[in-house]
Amino acid sequence: MSVTPVGGRGRDDAGPAYDQQSIEVAAIADACASAYRITGDQQWRNGVTLAWNWFLGDNDSSTAMFDPDTGGGYDGLERHGRNLNQGAESTLAFLSTAQHAYRFSDSR
Repeated sequence: MSVTPVGGRGRDDAGPAYDQQSIEVAAIADACASAYRITGDQQWRNGVTLAWNWFLGDNDSSTAMFDPDTGGGYDGLERHGRNLNQGAESTLAFLSTAQHAYRFSDSR
């Protein structure tokens, strides 16, 4: 998953762009979870999985976007890693996405 960064993207922009925000990924997870509940279509569950995997490090910088010691979510994905700030918005984005992933996991 590669989300639109803070500065947006132009028509001719190629490749990943940064500063990607955790809140954008959480919004995608929320939308996919809602679509799955409404339609039952498996593709929407897959969207939740993609969002969760973004937090686990399957993203454009191959960087985990949460701190397992603090439970905090990092604010932004940058070209060479992450913004180390762990604000409330990013932490809630991480936790919300984790709840969706857990709800849809087969290991519950």
